[in-house]
Amino acid sequence: MQLECFSDKTHHGYLPLYEKWFSSLQTESFSLLEIGVGGGESLKMWRDAFPNAQIFGIDISQYCYLEGEPRITTIIGDAGNRHFLKNMMSISNLKIVVDDAGHQYDQQVESFKFFSPQLPVGGFYVVEDLEVSPQIIHYLRGQVEKLGFSIHPNRNIVFLKREK
Repeated sequence: MQLECFSDKTHHGYLPLYEKWFSSLQTESFSLLEIGVGGGESLKMWRDAFPNAQIFGIDISQYCYLEGEPRITTIIGDAGNRHFLKNMMSISNLKIVVDDAGHQYDQQVESFKFFSPQLPVGGFYVVEDLEVSPQIIHYLRGQVEKLGFSIHPNRNIVFLKREK
């Protein structure tokens, strides 16, 4: 698996970590959700890296909406808003969630509470840019055992893998 992306994922050095954790999923059929779309470059990277996956992105800005991209669906809304999440369409076969949104603690907690229970054994929940909201790592460490995740922090990113 060779990931290429012209976004903050390259700048922060996350691509080798994603390659390490996700390479075994390259040919699988599943859904991936990225919270925080920005310019959409990482959504295109995921689409190209996982040729059998459906890619979803949520962003609060209407300017992040991507049209005409194969296998990519963008949803405009606040992933930290419980009401929005409850009314959002369900994402079937969800296997990977990447939280690269506003990096606000409350938002990260709401997103994690909503999406993490949807992940199957072998699924991943990733939170990027921990330096912006360092308290999220303490919250996640307190949740992993009771929710069946293992936790793997690395610099400013944390990978949680559903184990049971």
